[in-house]
Amino acid sequence: PFPKKKKKNACNATNKNRISYIKDNSKEGDILFIGPTSYKQFFEGSIEKIAEIASNKKVNVVYYTPIPRWKRLKTAISARCEIPEIEWFRPKDKNCANYSQIDRKVYESKANKTLDSLKRIEQSYPNFHVFPIHEFLCDSSKCPSHINGIRLYRGNSGHISIYAAKQYLSSEI
Repeated sequence: PFPKKKKKNACNATNKNRISYIKDNSKEGDILFIGPTSYKQFFEGSIEKIAEIASNKKVNVVYYTPIPRWKRLKTAISARCEIPEIEWFRPKDKNCANYSQIDRKVYESKANKTLDSLKRIEQSYPNFHVFPIHEFLCDSSKCPSHINGIRLYRGNSGHISIYAAKQYLSSEI
């Protein structure tokens, strides 16, 4: 994993790359799906710039809300998840991580500033749409690592597993 400063710089660089891509390659009617993997990786200024440029070019941006994350990622992943043959693109073992969860109120308190900023940006730019991913991955009291015994996240990165995307998000997008 990146040290904190490098991780922050990597996220800012990602947003700069997104801005360059929208400026240089996008065309009217395109739809871009982007978002952070954590509320800590949200940079309002660069997201607003993405929304502004995309709206000017009539490009739709679907920005998903931060994925619920907690310390479980370091402790809940079992050793068999780290076997090279079991990767996100080879989902042989859909349940290699141990179950864990975060209280939904804890997630919302940590993500509240980001969620409020996204609402404001969405209201300001007609081509910027917020997809509340946490509404599909959390119930009223908790955000679990598994639903129906199948893990929602792949590996140790906090990214959504292919199974979760197909099962819980594909019809909504």
